[in-house]
Amino acid sequence: MMVSTKMQRMKRVAEVTARLLLGQPNVGQNGSKNGQISYAHVARLSGTSRAWLYEYIGKSRLDLVTLSVRHFAHILGKFEGRTEVTNFEEWRVSQIEDFSEFLNAIVELPHLLQIYFRNKNQNSTLGTVIREFEAKFLLLSAAEIHRALQVDLEKARGIAEYNLATKMGLAHHWVGKPDGFSKADKQQVMQYFALGLNQFKTVSS
Repeated sequence: MMVSTKMQRMKRVAEVTARLLLGQPNVGQNGSKNGQISYAHVARLSGTSRAWLYEYIGKSRLDLVTLSVRHFAHILGKFEGRTEVTNFEEWRVSQIEDFSEFLNAIVELPHLLQIYFRNKNQNSTLGTVIREFEAKFLLLSAAEIHRALQVDLEKARGIAEYNLATKMGLAHHWVGKPDGFSKADKQQVMQYFALGLNQFKTVSS
């Protein structure tokens, strides 16, 4: 099926590239082998042309990988359009809302967690790109925590790393359950996450 707008095409290319990185069979028998990506298969599976990919994304596989990671990093990390928070309660509420959206995205695109955990610490192009976006996310998160909780930057960085690890760990444990991720499961995991955030109230006092 052809996609219409440039942004829709970018999204579809990012999703196809992510699945090819995992070698998932539902993208085609020859779509990916050992993590290798073919421009011809990405074009065919995303409803675009190689010429369009070369013009708007680039001519190397690294360009495709970077597009895919960037697309999902912005979905999961909310790098843009964040509401400024000025105290603990505002920060706590924003974290709960962000985590809820994060879980929704992971339920729709569960392969993202596989890509993250499989490649984060690998000495590879994909591992490097993931670590770069993670570093950006932690930097922005630490600055937000520094302002809202009025703690020094070193402590803010520690809290940011704790939050990221908690989000990824809870999502990995719950969303990937063999029997599925129900509405009740989400409510429960959200409660656990909120309880974890409460420990930082005294830090900001």
